[in-house]
Amino acid sequence: MMETKTEGDSDNKVGGHVAASSHPESIEATETAELSTKRGLSARHAQFIALGGTIGTGLFVGSGSTLARGGPAFLVGSYVVMSALIYMVLTAVIEISTYLPLPGGTMNYYGSRYVSRSLGFMMGWLYFYSFAIFVPFELTASALVIEYWNPNVNNAVWITIMLVMVVGLNLLPVKFYGETEFWFAGLKVLTIVGLLILSIVLFFGGGPSHERLYFRYWKDPGATKELIVQGDAGRFVAALSTLLSSVLPFTFSPEMVVVTAGEVQSPRRNLPKIARNFFWRLIVFYIGGTIAISVICPSNAPALTSGSSGAAASPWVVGIKNAGIKGLDSVINAVVVTAAWSAGNSFLYLASRSLYSMACEGSAPRIFKRCTKQGVPIYAVIASSLFSLLAYMNVNSNAADVFNWLLNLVNTGGFISWVCCGIIYIRFRKACDVQNLPKSALVARSFLQPVGSYISLIMFGLLCLLNGFTVFFPSRWSVADFLSAYIGLPLFIVIYFVHRFLHRADSWAISSHEVDLKTGLAELEAEESLEEPKEGLRARFKRHWAAVLWEPCNSGNAEVTAILRSNYDLVQTQGYHIQSIDHGEIAGWKPHRMERYLEDALQHGPFDFVLVAMKNLPDVYSIPDIIGPAIAPQTSIVLVQNGIDIEPPLLEAFPNNILLSGVPLIGCELNGREMLHNDPDILQLAYWPNPKFTPENQTTACAAFARIYNNGGAKCNIQTDISWFRWRKLIWNASFNTVCAITNLDSGAIQDAGGLDTLIRPAMRDVVAVARAAGHIFSDEILDDMVAFTPKEARLKPSMQVDAVRQKPMEIEVILGNPIKTAKKLGVLVPTLEFLYSLLQTKQWSFLNLEK
Repeated sequence: MMETKTEGDSDNKVGGHVAASSHPESIEATETAELSTKRGLSARHAQFIALGGTIGTGLFVGSGSTLARGGPAFLVGSYVVMSALIYMVLTAVIEISTYLPLPGGTMNYYGSRYVSRSLGFMMGWLYFYSFAIFVPFELTASALVIEYWNPNVNNAVWITIMLVMVVGLNLLPVKFYGETEFWFAGLKVLTIVGLLILSIVLFFGGGPSHERLYFRYWKDPGATKELIVQGDAGRFVAALSTLLSSVLPFTFSPEMVVVTAGEVQSPRRNLPKIARNFFWRLIVFYIGGTIAISVICPSNAPALTSGSSGAAASPWVVGIKNAGIKGLDSVINAVVVTAAWSAGNSFLYLASRSLYSMACEGSAPRIFKRCTKQGVPIYAVIASSLFSLLAYMNVNSNAADVFNWLLNLVNTGGFISWVCCGIIYIRFRKACDVQNLPKSALVARSFLQPVGSYISLIMFGLLCLLNGFTVFFPSRWSVADFLSAYIGLPLFIVIYFVHRFLHRADSWAISSHEVDLKTGLAELEAEESLEEPKEGLRARFKRHWAAVLWEPCNSGNAEVTAILRSNYDLVQTQGYHIQSIDHGEIAGWKPHRMERYLEDALQHGPFDFVLVAMKNLPDVYSIPDIIGPAIAPQTSIVLVQNGIDIEPPLLEAFPNNILLSGVPLIGCELNGREMLHNDPDILQLAYWPNPKFTPENQTTACAAFARIYNNGGAKCNIQTDISWFRWRKLIWNASFNTVCAITNLDSGAIQDAGGLDTLIRPAMRDVVAVARAAGHIFSDEILDDMVAFTPKEARLKPSMQVDAVRQKPMEIEVILGNPIKTAKKLGVLVPTLEFLYSLLQTKQWSFLNLEK
């Protein structure tokens, strides 16, 4: 993490009865969030994205051709079978992704991690190409559907409008994509629910003619059809062909849920809910929808096979027209337009995240890993958007043939993906068993697994091979149809084996003992705590109105006493002027009480919490001596400071008080009364074990402070190992922070001068070596990640550099001194840290003497 400081004294985030302390000379610290994708999708967004992903043009229009191919019985039966198989895949991928829902954690990522790099590489390019080529396909579909109303306008006009909207939305933070899909999914749900109700009404004779339909079309023209050949063999061919044609509406829907796991809030809690709801959506919308279609629309209706675009080919519209209801065809057509456009929007999102995921795992250029401050993988979105231009090929008939060939490459994409998902799950479960991973660690286990994965793997493998089986009948043989059905299969097999050849030193599959089940778990805890209590509707309602009525100033239902020094007069008279990414603009905000000196604040005690966010300078002053007068028997001390091993002095000084340790991740600059909060406020918090208190009592205190913090509109995650987070933050602070202070160059200038390889990375390696020796797990990629979080153009001036310029004491002991002491105890050599420490000690000596 990165830290900078600007002019002004420290004001501290507080929240029970809380006192916030700051040192007279302390300076506000700024945390810059990681430049990676962000969890901007709420549970509401994720639910409706998954919901909308199961209702598309396939159900509204494509189901008509499937009905015409096999008849109502085979249509319903095919959707039942496909729904069951897809649910087996879904439960498998949900179990995998909820165990480790990391940003960039697509199924190709898990393939690389749990099976082999070659499998992940092949899957990554399969997903990227499939999703990217579906974008122009859906844009073209939207234009063709609009043609239903106005055939005189060139389709290029509608394609351009749709393309600009899709690309524009994907360049915005992910919450805008989530919000858009939320409303479009809601529209599709309302439409399909309305159509289901209408079908029930027509079933019982509620239409204009009052004629009861019942299951008449199952008798005439019949429940099943024959295809190519006569008799039972013809019915078998029709059944199999219907099953294969019913795949398209389901394609990549389980994978879509996995992709959102990296950007949805609280994925371990929300993804299992999505999986449970997905089951009922399959039953109600797909199985229920096909039953409704079979009731209102005959399988021999000419419109189903006429090749018409939009609502004209929809079995729903055919049934509605047959019932004598007018005007609904345009309504259905409008929904089909939004469904196609929404699909294009989703496919561009999925393509960009697939490319981002490959960049994260090293299967694509690292530039595609770069994100904006809002968490948008900007270069991945731009690269994926270029495929959208292929939609213009459909304006010309000759070029359209070329586009169709490009599209044919992914005809078997869904089958290949689902087979790979089954392989990944089987290997994942094998690794869990071999490494004795407790069952409780898998938060979304399903009774269907692992048997469900074996069934889906075998079934989808067979269906992949049978995808174009009708072409092998002599009367149906066509080279073009054969290539259309099967060209994608050998192509992606070749991609796999080429990568396998280039990395032939790799084993065919990672050994179950060597599968990495640990890396990233600690990062996951940084974003989510599974121990948060679940609230019912009544509890949420009560808490919401309590916050509104008691604390309109949004301070988390706590009475706050803040201790200010140099900006006391300014804040006392005018309050803070806050511009916050979390809370918007707030003018004149003041804590409940403000005092210039700690002695004056004692009249407002005793305090439930004393929050310490001052600079940690043990070589300058003693924090226990400063805060000691404010500590009462019931007070819990909350440390929100830099460095490692900062807790023992507090525990020794206050053995009869609970000690909470926090690592802040926040971007905030304070200058007088002007506060700029430019990155989301996230605090990692844990209790520091005190043998005089039970774990339950310490957990209760930790939860109480976290609740206050969260009620104030910020985010506090309760952790079990706060030391890991301190070491992770130290990797950045001990390198960029110290080198910038010594050289007086900002982070970008350091990289321009070549200091990245000579000073920054060596310092980072020293910190990682000590952390690993101390028992903390860090991957080899952590250095690259830290450097990637500090782009040259950011030109950051870290806190120690600002202190050095102002000739103020720096936090060299907790950032360098303590890690060096730990290294000596563990026998780890840290030459770069010792070199930097010696230089900064000289600066510190001059500052302290000048101050005196």
